[in-house]
Amino acid sequence: MNLSSLLTRAPLTALACFALFCLPLGCALSETGLEGLEDLSPDASAGGSTPLPPGGSGGGGGSGGGGGLRKAAGELCTGPAECLTGFCAQGVCCDSPCTAGCASCALAGLGGKCSPLSAGTKPLIDGTCQREQPSTCGFDGTCDGSGGCQRHVGGTPCSQGLCSAGTETPASLCNGAGVCLAQPMKSCAPYLCDTRACAAECRRNDDCTGATRCIERKCQLLDAPDVRFTLNTPIVDGLEDDVWKAVPSFPIKNLVAGAVGGPEDLTAGFKAMWTAEAFYVIVDVVDNSLRNDSPEVWQDDALQIFFDADYSRGQTYDGTDDLQYIFGWNDPAFKEAKLNRAQGVTVFSRNKQGNLGYVFEARFPWATLGAMSPSPGKRIGFQLEVDDDDQGQGTEREALVVWFGKSGEAYLRPASFGELVLTGN
Repeated sequence: MNLSSLLTRAPLTALACFALFCLPLGCALSETGLEGLEDLSPDASAGGSTPLPPGGSGGGGGSGGGGGLRKAAGELCTGPAECLTGFCAQGVCCDSPCTAGCASCALAGLGGKCSPLSAGTKPLIDGTCQREQPSTCGFDGTCDGSGGCQRHVGGTPCSQGLCSAGTETPASLCNGAGVCLAQPMKSCAPYLCDTRACAAECRRNDDCTGATRCIERKCQLLDAPDVRFTLNTPIVDGLEDDVWKAVPSFPIKNLVAGAVGGPEDLTAGFKAMWTAEAFYVIVDVVDNSLRNDSPEVWQDDALQIFFDADYSRGQTYDGTDDLQYIFGWNDPAFKEAKLNRAQGVTVFSRNKQGNLGYVFEARFPWATLGAMSPSPGKRIGFQLEVDDDDQGQGTEREALVVWFGKSGEAYLRPASFGELVLTGN
């Protein structure tokens, strides 16, 4: 198009000369020429923007932005008059008013489409989705990803749990739809209650139920040794006669205090059996240095045998049938340290050849132990300890080994004893 043809056309209105400068009879496209003037014809359009009509809010002397063009969805805006859609929300031209607190037109890549905020997002409008207490299972203060308000998610505790008498009532849980659901009760066995829930570990035997014991912080069923019933009563003479031959031996090897120099220094084991009238035990001790010269028997070479006949496993001695017997090597006297309960107890200790140890045998009447009706399947608390003194001359013992556990607290707590199970023939 040349200048002469341009000047013969009807003059362009001032509104059409956006972002240009005016000639006497028209608009210039640039400072260097008039190329492309036909693009300014009234029926032309440019991209997503459209010239405002006469009398609109843009143009020379108007109040609109962008030099007078309305903006497409997704473009920045300060008011609805700037947008082709007629809506300006969250600072961009939008396809709708988008006034909900959990929606926005300014989300990246969505081109001005009013879309839900992602789940867990804080609402844009204060007061929307106000947080409610978990006990109500109501709103948690965030959006749900669908334009609404998020409720406390499923599994959120909505009431406190309780635990009593070994039974746990777990905390009720939200189902994610606004309902607080009660959970089934459960037994804590083999553990007990720990505040509001079942305990998950134990620290001592009385933290466990039934026949289980606390072993490495777990309540486990102890593989308790069987003590066999016999009709052939052994003779208490420190000799392992025929009636003992078929009875299994249990090692006494758990070192609680001191040190053991080797098998000749200290090795011990025991066997046990029972009749309707009494409990029998025989202990074989290998020890190449035997002493009996201290004021306290347990500071010399000695045996200590503990009973809890009713298997009550108390934290203290109950004054009824929790007993501690102390037998010194080469000492005809012995004592029961808790209740002086020695009636009918028969003992015999025989030194091995060369004084390289000794064999101890004893009979304990059930009546003395407090177990009046022994029967197959009955469990009794039992512990056996061996004191070892190698130096003599009133010095302290060099070692303490025990049959069960490693606490060394049998003299304080029957709960620390091991256990034996009485069986039939």
